[in-house]
Amino acid sequence: MLTLVLAGIAVVVCTVAMVRYMSASYDVLRKMGIEHPPAKWFLGNFDLSVKHGLFEMQRVFYNKYKDKKVYGWYNGRQPVMIVRDLDLVKDICVKNFNSFIDRHIIFEGEPPVHIKEQISVFELPSWCHYQS
Repeated sequence: MLTLVLAGIAVVVCTVAMVRYMSASYDVLRKMGIEHPPAKWFLGNFDLSVKHGLFEMQRVFYNKYKDKKVYGWYNGRQPVMIVRDLDLVKDICVKNFNSFIDRHIIFEGEPPVHIKEQISVFELPSWCHYQS
């Protein structure tokens, strides 16, 4: 009987820990003061990209937050920030160049040329070339 009780407690503790871990990243954008659509547990806003398509979802968010300099959403548990203000983009991409990190490319294998040449997906070596 004691073993059954301990097993039940272990299941509850593991479930609570998993729920807290899976939802911990959904406060990042809110704490930074960045507006975003509400995130669903475990999926973030990924369900919207599946339902409407990634580019349509981005278009909807772009129009929804058109009065904001920065907005975001959650790609699963990963927060994504979009900067719309040109002066802020210049600060990030030129003045704060040393803090710029490699971008996440969503293609397996070699991305199409028109995607590969976008500044938003440059990796460090090619970004250094274009920055100067």
